[in-house]
Amino acid sequence: MNGNIIGLFLYYWVFILGALFAIKMFNVTDDDGLIPILIVLTGGGALLKNLDKRLKLETGMPIIVADDPLSSVVLGSGQALDNIEILREIAIE
Repeated sequence: MNGNIIGLFLYYWVFILGALFAIKMFNVTDDDGLIPILIVLTGGGALLKNLDKRLKLETGMPIIVADDPLSSVVLGSGQALDNIEILREIAIE
């Protein structure tokens, strides 16, 4: 049963990522042209065995796992709160 739940989760995740990159991927540029895009897995999901390999296979995108996936979520949240004004500017209402 767990395999089916994870498979369904992964299917929808890949579908959403594909839709996002189809819309945004080629609009991300700097002065030199396209900015390379990669996916960094953080949090508990990053600890799922071979998730990075499966996402790379499904999306064709480079995938890396954060060195310390659980701590990176906490540290990133802290940085976002330290810069709350910037967070408010980029937040979707």
